[in-house]
Amino acid sequence: MAAIASLPPEEQTDAVHAVLSGVIKQMPWSALLDVRAEIAAMFEDEHLEIVRTTLDMIDGQMALREIAGDATWR
Repeated sequence: MAAIASLPPEEQTDAVHAVLSGVIKQMPWSALLDVRAEIAAMFEDEHLEIVRTTLDMIDGQMALREIAGDATWR
């Protein structure tokens, strides 16, 4: 996130989405919660499409994990 914060503001949201979409399945639950909170704080305007879809992606991943329980679904 620190590297993304150094990008120009207009490139930050796309970078967050791109990085997160590549690693989201391997992230532990606690990391997902931390990243979600950081994104929500970093990009306060959740009405931006890319911010909203990134938060939705994280929420969806967390929901899938809750549904799957101990099942292997990756």
